[in-house]
Amino acid sequence: MEKEQFDVYCVNTGKTIRVNGGESLLEIYKLANPRLAHRPICAYVNNKTEELKYRVFGPKDIEFLDISHPAGMRTYVRSLCFVMYKAINDIIPGTRLRIEHSLSHGYYCLLDNENALKPESIDKIKHRMAEIIAADIPFKKIECHTADAIEVFREQGMVDNRIAENHTRIIYPIPYSRRSCRLVLQLADSVDRIFTGIRFGKI
Repeated sequence: MEKEQFDVYCVNTGKTIRVNGGESLLEIYKLANPRLAHRPICAYVNNKTEELKYRVFGPKDIEFLDISHPAGMRTYVRSLCFVMYKAINDIIPGTRLRIEHSLSHGYYCLLDNENALKPESIDKIKHRMAEIIAADIPFKKIECHTADAIEVFREQGMVDNRIAENHTRIIYPIPYSRRSCRLVLQLADSVDRIFTGIRFGKI
């Protein structure tokens, strides 16, 4: 039985596009070819933010977003935080990172390892972040049962075991002491550079 085609509406171009169904947003972006200031990071699908791997199986209104849009910037920041976490774990294994709140053009974070304050550690983290970004490794979203997710967090030292045993729906971060190290993740002022720098210091 032949699959029935349908139309999706691209808000960026103001035009409809005929699709077969099952195409990803990235594939539809290439068909629509909207003029964005930068490459797309995510999209609004019926006013809900979706990743570019999201597949469309019915008529939708689609608006592609780049880093200049607030939702696009939030997606960018979350991605950068994962890159930073990966880099810190690679350079200083076992170090816990806690991302607190936004600052001027950056985010305030906490590390529980004073070795992160060493200049050589800072340089290595920056270099590792650049390596990860250059490798263009795709993010892979995995959905699993809450109990399985808690086990992953527990293995990485990111959840209080005593609390997790009694609360299967909520992940509780381990509190940080005042001896934690301060880290400020500075965001890019240009999409040509992923970050302008990382500053560390004692609380």
